[in-house]
Amino acid sequence: QGSSACTNCSAGRFSSASGADSCDECVPGTFSSEGASSCTNCSVGTFTESSGSTSCTSCRAGTFAEDTGSISCTDCPIDSFQSEEGADSCEECTGDLIYQFESGATECKACFSLKRKKTKLKLRGVKQSNDGKIGKVFLKTASTINSELLDNFDPLEHGIHIVVEDSEGLSIIEADIPGGEFSNDTSLGWTVNTRRRVTNWNYTNTSDNLLSGISKVKLSSKSEKNQTKKIISITISGSDPTYIVSKSSLPLKLAIGLGESKIEPCFVVDIPKKHFCKFRKKKENLICNAR
Repeated sequence: QGSSACTNCSAGRFSSASGADSCDECVPGTFSSEGASSCTNCSVGTFTESSGSTSCTSCRAGTFAEDTGSISCTDCPIDSFQSEEGADSCEECTGDLIYQFESGATECKACFSLKRKKTKLKLRGVKQSNDGKIGKVFLKTASTINSELLDNFDPLEHGIHIVVEDSEGLSIIEADIPGGEFSNDTSLGWTVNTRRRVTNWNYTNTSDNLLSGISKVKLSSKSEKNQTKKIISITISGSDPTYIVSKSSLPLKLAIGLGESKIEPCFVVDIPKKHFCKFRKKKENLICNAR
């Protein structure tokens, strides 16, 4: 016998045809309420990853969904953040809110105001494209930092993060140097020694797996006599076939993250004018100086 009345499709299901004997589940990225003849796309900033959904979930802070009908949210990329839930985009770290070295961030941390000393960057064997030739890098910089900001600073435990960007924000060098003691088994790691007011951390990587070609990092922390400030100096060197830079890539920016979060404390060196960088030897060597 036929039914004397029709039954509404339950929430999360739908039927678009008259005389239907069953309801279909809404696909991921859509939802419906009871008695629906179709499913509705999740709005921007929301998602659902399951079939048969009755509602959509807001993207958590640090993520976004820019399209309707999303089945997941995307982490905010490096150098951006989103502090609100249900966002359809992320905000770029600008001005004093500088480099966020992790994706999915809910905020960008302000770098401390630091007194920077001279910075020198040398890239040897640079080219316009990746032609397989090996280039070399040498970088040296130093800053004066309030001592209390370095209470948890320990590259042996936390490592450091190094970025050199071109004018378009593309990374020429980007390396998340890990912490850990030097091991003969892995041929990489840190050693540390302290003498009076100076502590030296030395990172060596003689393995075949180099990060942005970086094989050596030396960090020195020297306490000033009044103990309220420390001078941090950093030297890196290595070689890699992918140091690609041209005149149109200038100016450059250097960012170094120190400490457990690798963004606090941190400091940034802008090499703001093209004349701070000079190409030499048929444009194969780039030497930059900034104060």
